[in-house]
Amino acid sequence: MSSHHTERAEVLLLKTNLSITEIALRAGFSSSGYFTNVFREKHGITPSGFRNFLNR
Repeated sequence: MSSHHTERAEVLLLKTNLSITEIALRAGFSSSGYFTNVFREKHGITPSGFRNFLNR
């Protein structure tokens, strides 16, 4: 999966209130589970954890 997909997801996590599933699909991932695994590998945190941490 290209970094373009994860970068798109990062923007959506920060700038929208879309669900994790909707973000995964809009960013080009086949499922929210796969998205979560790829995101966690890259960032060491889940997508929802990333969103919560940065939106404090």
